[in-house]
Amino acid sequence: MSATTANPPNAGVWGRRTGLLRPAQVTLALLCVVAVIGDVGLALIMPATVPAYDFTVVSSLAPALPTVAGAAMSLLLVIRRPENWIGWLVGTLVVVSGLSGMSDLYKFDILYGGALPRFLVVPVVVFGSALGGLVATVVVQLPLVFPDGHLLSRRWLPVAWFNWVVGVVGVAAAVIDPRVVGDGHRQIANPLGWRAAVGAIDATYTITSLPAWLVLTAIGLVSLGLRFRGAGRNRASRSSGSRRGSPWSASGSLSG
Repeated sequence: MSATTANPPNAGVWGRRTGLLRPAQVTLALLCVVAVIGDVGLALIMPATVPAYDFTVVSSLAPALPTVAGAAMSLLLVIRRPENWIGWLVGTLVVVSGLSGMSDLYKFDILYGGALPRFLVVPVVVFGSALGGLVATVVVQLPLVFPDGHLLSRRWLPVAWFNWVVGVVGVAAAVIDPRVVGDGHRQIANPLGWRAAVGAIDATYTITSLPAWLVLTAIGLVSLGLRFRGAGRNRASRSSGSRRGSPWSASGSLSG
């Protein structure tokens, strides 16, 4: 069965048919700009009272350069190759990681006496923490569909689905975590928090963070290796066929 039957519709064709391609490109570009500028801007206005174990200017600004590079690469891909989901995934990674980082900085500013509006801290932090649960999911998805935006075959579809299920479970755990608007030392109540489920939430974090991420990443790398091995075989086959059909190989056989 072909790989295309195991994949979402062509992003470029779907976007052009529905008229949503251009709005989607513009929205992704704006979100990338907000993520980059927001992270840098909040890092520069952090109050000096924020402890170093929560925040340092260097550690917050260090991801800025790779984030800008990732944003530029994703926008180039979604404009030049909108049919390839890789560009959209890279852009999504930039946005979710950037907005998640912004929510953390917003939280630290409020917890330690900054000047940002306090009434927004709970929705901003809960939303940002939920997005943070999808960062690993997008990272794992990339090698599964690299470089053409499609899975190797339908047999890889359960892996992709399981990857997104793990991400959604992590998002749900972050939303109902009563401690999410805090740093372990200072705390603001999360109205969506479910204190009786703290043990289950911690177990979910433990399972969906490192163990699941490592397993899914290893599977993604296996998929990538199989893809490149198959591509190498195809190139070798084409090269062999080209040599057999070339005048040089014919003359060589005649001379032998």
